Amino acid sequence: MHIESKAQQAANAANDGRGERIAYCVTLADGSQFYTAINGRVLYDSARDMGPFCDGWRIIGFKKRVNSRETIALSTAATGADIGAGHVIDLDNGSYRQWGPAYRRAVRVEFNDTGRDGRPLFEEVSAS
Repeated sequence: MHIESKAQQAANAANDGRGERIAYCVTLADGSQFYTAINGRVLYDSARDMGPFCDGWRIIGFKKRVNSRETIALSTAATGADIGAGHVIDLDNGSYRQWGPAYRRAVRVEFNDTGRDGRPLFEEVSAS
């Protein structure tokens, strides 16, 4: 089964079977991928082939350098913003963490523009 299919199964199982839309895919230097909801909730971890995870584990954003004050939000990173070295910042049940090893750094963040039902996740707003 493809990683995307497994991620979708995990997303469908989230929230006691009510499901959650996959909004972002974070690819790490080692090739593993984390699929998250719009709020950063980790739905599927391809390295461990596990998911969905509790609502208390979210990817918050990224830091360009280890001691950088600025945190680039997940949504901003998905628009192509420079994430520098890609240090991942998460919130795990109330504790902020920065992922350490070089192979656990983000190299790409993508926005999934379609939801579980194939419709765009965000509707385009036109100026009238």
